[in-house]
Amino acid sequence: MIQLPSHAIGLGLVTVLPLLGCGNARPGRPVDGESGGGGATATATTSAGGGDGAGGATVVPPPPDFTQATRTVLADGRDFGRAVDIEGNRLAIGTIDVGTPRVYIYGRQSGTWSQEIVLEPSASFQYDMGVDLAADHVVATGETEASLFHRDGDAWNPTPGSVTATIGLVDAVAIDGTDLALTPGAAFEAFELAGAQAVVEDRVDLLEPEDFYAGCSVDVHGGVAIVGSCVYPMSSNPPGKAYLFRRSGMGWAFQQALTPDDGLTLFGASVAIDRDTAVVGGIEAAYVFARDEGGVWRQEARLVPEDTDAQGFGYAVDVSGDVVVVGAPETIFKISTFDVEVGATYVFARGDDDTWRQQIRLEPEMPEFMTGFGRSVAIDGETIVIGEQGHELVNVFTAP
Repeated sequence: MIQLPSHAIGLGLVTVLPLLGCGNARPGRPVDGESGGGGATATATTSAGGGDGAGGATVVPPPPDFTQATRTVLADGRDFGRAVDIEGNRLAIGTIDVGTPRVYIYGRQSGTWSQEIVLEPSASFQYDMGVDLAADHVVATGETEASLFHRDGDAWNPTPGSVTATIGLVDAVAIDGTDLALTPGAAFEAFELAGAQAVVEDRVDLLEPEDFYAGCSVDVHGGVAIVGSCVYPMSSNPPGKAYLFRRSGMGWAFQQALTPDDGLTLFGASVAIDRDTAVVGGIEAAYVFARDEGGVWRQEARLVPEDTDAQGFGYAVDVSGDVVVVGAPETIFKISTFDVEVGATYVFARGDDDTWRQQIRLEPEMPEFMTGFGRSVAIDGETIVIGEQGHELVNVFTAP
């Protein structure tokens, strides 16, 4: 076990943030792998716009153009769209259908998505679920444990293994390659995957003031893990934080703590990382951090929506290459003469002039009250996946 240095953390107890603040704000998994093509059945409902920010790396080739994306809608079972993740040509969708948890696995061939298998986690899912997908693994997160499924060749083992924390409940989990990162309450735990087994490697306690919700979000990529630690909106403490850990030998070492430059208290509600780019969401903005040649992470941009209707912006985030996706599931639409909470998802891209701009706003095909569009988001290359829990749908947007 290792512990954060005293200058990087506070001391005190950990409390539970309300559901909107952190509980469901886990990202889909950013990936390094193939970004497969794919067809769709309808043109995306969109509105393009600009944005602010400062960028870094020159992009060659340019990021995918989601203003021309096509949409495929997937629907099967109740509660569809609660949790989503994508890697390459495979998609995982988590549901809790009348208290019964299920993970639907879809595969894409010649541009067409088809269901491969429905997996049944053994973990307890009383309040919520998260899913994360890697090449040969998918994990479903429950309240006290995570169910881990392993794929051998083309076949998934339908019997899950159980991953439990050494102490505490399970808040969020993420997979990359053979790394599994888990946040049980006020801690970060790292596991190594070997087939269907997960062996604990290290534990890091996140000691925070009592109104911090330490470990409410997590992601891992390329031997680096990012853990979000957010605070109550009315807290007198400083803004939330995101902690970076790097694999060091057989364990994990604390690398750096990230904070926003504007004092957003819900900073850390959602996190995502891909290569040298990390994204941290709050409920007002999302922040992009870039790792420089010396290994130091610096704030590169503050992402905000162009319109004023966005609500819950930053509830879910994901990043792939030079594209960031931000869910705002409480976004207001004008329907007839009423302001209705529907939800939207915003796509930002880093251009060759080193700036981040809003590329497009993605919307549901049929906006209705409590659609929940953007409650869960994921991106891999030219494909964005957005959960629409209120309609029990999953939207797959594919750039040309």
